[in-house]
Amino acid sequence: MKTQLHAEWGNLTKTERVQKYRQFAQEAHNLALSAAPPSKERHADLARQWELLADAIENEANQQARAA
Repeated sequence: MKTQLHAEWGNLTKTERVQKYRQFAQEAHNLALSAAPPSKERHADLARQWELLADAIENEANQQARAA
């Protein structure tokens, strides 16, 4: 049985996921700019985590493309 998350994200390409994760990172960064502590730090941390995830997926896709 597919979850709603799988239904929404399961068919996205790696490139599409990277784009979405970078959008999430930008939104979290924007929220961090206007938030008060400790929310500011939490939003900034979320932005970094989304970027790390996007970078990891992008690097994986690049490695697979080079290996093909």
